[in-house]
Amino acid sequence: LQMMLEKYQSQVKLQQQRAPASSQTKTPSRNNINKIENHGVASVSIAPSPGRSHPMSHSQPCLIAISDKPPDYSASHVHPSVSQFPNRVASGFGSCEQHEGQSNGNGIQRVPNNQKLIQSLREENLHLKREIEANKKKLVKLQQMEAAYERIEKEYENLLREKERQEGVEKSALQFSLPNAQAMEKVNQLNMLLAEIIPQNKELVTVKERQRLELEAQNATLEEQRTHISMLEKALSNAQERLAKREKVCDELTVAAERANHLQRLLHETLLDKQARDETHAQERTQWEMDMTQLKMQLNKDFSQNGSLKRMTRLGGESNDETINRLKKSMYAKDERITQLERTVVELQRRLQEESDRKKSALGSLNENLETKIKQFEEDQAAKDRRIALLNEQKVKIGEILDGGAKDRDDDSSLGMHKMEEIRQKIQERKRKGRMCAAGGTSSGPYEQTILDSAALLSEISSPYGNRPSVSTGYHNLFNGEKRENADGDNVWNV
Repeated sequence: LQMMLEKYQSQVKLQQQRAPASSQTKTPSRNNINKIENHGVASVSIAPSPGRSHPMSHSQPCLIAISDKPPDYSASHVHPSVSQFPNRVASGFGSCEQHEGQSNGNGIQRVPNNQKLIQSLREENLHLKREIEANKKKLVKLQQMEAAYERIEKEYENLLREKERQEGVEKSALQFSLPNAQAMEKVNQLNMLLAEIIPQNKELVTVKERQRLELEAQNATLEEQRTHISMLEKALSNAQERLAKREKVCDELTVAAERANHLQRLLHETLLDKQARDETHAQERTQWEMDMTQLKMQLNKDFSQNGSLKRMTRLGGESNDETINRLKKSMYAKDERITQLERTVVELQRRLQEESDRKKSALGSLNENLETKIKQFEEDQAAKDRRIALLNEQKVKIGEILDGGAKDRDDDSSLGMHKMEEIRQKIQERKRKGRMCAAGGTSSGPYEQTILDSAALLSEISSPYGNRPSVSTGYHNLFNGEKRENADGDNVWNV
C-alpha cells in the first residue's frame, strides 16, 4: 500500500507539472470558440457554457486530460466546415454584392445566381444542422464526461483524505512504537535486574529459613529448660511443704514437751504440796493423838460422870474415826494419782526423747538433701541464665542484622525508584528532542542516543546490586564465628 501511495504521489506531481502547459494550450481553443460565436455560431459550442459549468478543483490535475491525446486536442479537433464557415459567408455576401452590382447590366443572369445562392445556403444550413446535432451529441458526451470527472475528483479527494488519515495513523503508530520500544528495553533491563535480585532473594530466604529452624531449636531447648525448671521448682515447693509439715510436727512436739515440762513442774509442786500436807497431817495426827490420849485420860478420870457425857464422847470418837478413814482414803487416792502421773511423765519423757532424736536425724538428712538440691538448682539456674543471656544477645544480633538488611533493601528500592524516575524524565526529554529533530528532518541519531542513555542509566541502577556483597555470606560468616566462639564455652550450638 505504501509503494502504491508513493507511486500515486509521483504521478500526481508529474500531472501538476504538466498542468501549466495544458492551461496554456487551452487558451487558443477558447479564442477560436469565441471567434466562432462572433461569426454567428453562438448556439454551437464544443465546451460547456460557463453558466452550466460546475466548479472545478484547480488544486488537482484533470484526470481526463491524462490520455494519449495531445493537450491541444479540443482546439484543433474542429470540423473543417466550421472553420470555413466565415469564408463561405463572406464569399456569399460578396457574390450577392457582385450580383447586385451587376443586376443593372445583367438582369438575365440574376435568377440563376439567386437560386444557386439559395441552394448553397440550404446545403449550408443542412450541413450546419448536421454539425449542430453532432455538436449536441458531443455536448451530451462532454456533460457525461464532466459528471464522471466530478465523481472521479470526489473519489480522489476521498482517497486523499483517507491517505492523510493513514499518514496520521502511521505517525501516531510511529510515535507510540518509539515509547513501546523504549518500554520494552526498560522491561528487559528490569528483567535482568530481577534475574540478579531473585538469587539473592532466594539466598536470603534460605538464610531466614535456617535461622528460623535454629530459633525453633533454641525455643524447644528453652521450653525443655523451662519444664525442667518448673519441675525443680515443684520439687522445691514439695520439699518446702514437707519441711513445713515437719516444722509443724516439731512445733507440736515442742508444745507437747513444754506441756510435759509444765506437768512435771505441776507434779513436782504437787509432790511438794503433798509432802507439806503429809508433814502437816503427821503433825496434826500427832497433835490429835496427844489430844486423844489427854481426852482418854480425862475420861478415865471422870468416869463417874453422867451418861449424857459418855454418850457425847462416844459420838465424838465415832466422828473422829470417820474423818480419819476419809482422810486415809483421800491419801491413798492421791498416792495412786501421783504414781500414775509419774508413770505418764516418764513415758512422755521417753517419747519426747525418741521424737526429738528422730526429728534431728530426719532434719539432718533433709537439710543435707535440700542443701545439695539447692546448690544444684542454683548451678542449673546460673547456667540457664547464662544460656538465656547468650541467646538473647544472639537474638538481638540477628534482629540487628535483619533490620540492617531490610533497611538496605528499602534504601536500594528507593534509590532504584529515584533512578527510574530520572530515566523516565530523561527519556521524555530525549523523545521531545527526537520529535523536534524529526520535524527538522534529521536522522534517527537522537533515538539511538536515547537508547544508549537509557542503557547507561539502567547500568547505573544495577551497579549497587552488583557491587554489594551477598547478605547470606554475611549471615553465614556471623553464625560460624559465633559457633567458634561458643564451642569452648557452654556448647549452646550442639542442639
